[in-house]
Amino acid sequence: MTSVDLPTYEPKYTFTTLESDTAVNVALCGVQDGVVGFDTEFCDPEQAGGDTTSEDDRACDQWTTAKLCVVQVATPSEVFIIPVKQIKAFPVELRRVLESDYIIKAGVGFPIDGKIVFDAVGVQMRNLVDVGLLTKFSNVGNYLDSDQTPLGLEHCVQDVLFHKLDKTMQKKRWDGKLTDAHRKYAGLDAQASLEVYNIVAPRTMAIAMTIPRGIPTDWYNFDCIAGKPKRREKSYDGRELPWSAKFCTWYQNGRFVGHNF
Repeated sequence: MTSVDLPTYEPKYTFTTLESDTAVNVALCGVQDGVVGFDTEFCDPEQAGGDTTSEDDRACDQWTTAKLCVVQVATPSEVFIIPVKQIKAFPVELRRVLESDYIIKAGVGFPIDGKIVFDAVGVQMRNLVDVGLLTKFSNVGNYLDSDQTPLGLEHCVQDVLFHKLDKTMQKKRWDGKLTDAHRKYAGLDAQASLEVYNIVAPRTMAIAMTIPRGIPTDWYNFDCIAGKPKRREKSYDGRELPWSAKFCTWYQNGRFVGHNF
């Protein structure tokens, strides 16, 4: 079945927009451990034709150049959409969730998101899981043989959730007031990341038990320190960056050759 034949991915959770630091702090204070879906929306003011956010609406002076506009956090029952660029102070509870070692943030594109978040507000995000890599490891012989880079969220939704993810809003402006279409698009990305994680994480762990030396969690679980991805621990290959086929003995000449070491 092609993506054209698949049903469109739709909201399953409650989508809530939080437009003040107080609202964010109240909503997120109950998130203490476990897994949340995560995503951001950002823009480059220069490429977008200038920053349209008024000075009074900026959280701080750095918003004149910062790309970060929206942060999305999905819990098992609710997706919080946080237009941080329009909030005067970066919410302390959002900072806590992003920096927590006890809360897994599941998503894609963390090398980009981590740098943007750090550049904007100095947050060093921790305990990040790339669901694009997890999805590949959940079907190693297929995905790793066909593509050596992490899968995008659209691909994950298609192959794991059997739906198609509408990405038409991806290139829209995110630095102004959010429309219903903005909110739906943003919320779906975080919701999808959490749903994909909940399916492929146990699947990957089960497969890892059948592979010599397993699939180290540190291949897809990392922190963004000073905006750069770094493994939470060095696994047996001795490297600090997230998994790459370039340095993996499963590959020879760019092709998957099996799991024996």
